[in-house]
Amino acid sequence: MGNYRNKVIHEEIQTPFDIGHIYGREHWRLVLVAKEVGLTQKEFNAYVNARPEFFKPENASLNRSRINEKKGIDGLDDIKDDMKKFKSERK
Repeated sequence: MGNYRNKVIHEEIQTPFDIGHIYGREHWRLVLVAKEVGLTQKEFNAYVNARPEFFKPENASLNRSRINEKKGIDGLDDIKDDMKKFKSERK
């Protein structure tokens, strides 16, 4: 199997690759905010699935090393506002 070339960022991704998260939208951040906002698992799944822009292919070992993740817990307000809006629009 060959490597993957991302047409958007013009970067070659070495295989094997994972579907990772963009900077600042890591899974642990989304889970933390979802708990605070009170999303159910079903709502959380729908929220994540409605935002494909949060995901990107990444080399598996780099993704799992978390080396490119945003450090700290700042920047959660944007996620919180987006989740609240999503939740209110589903009612």
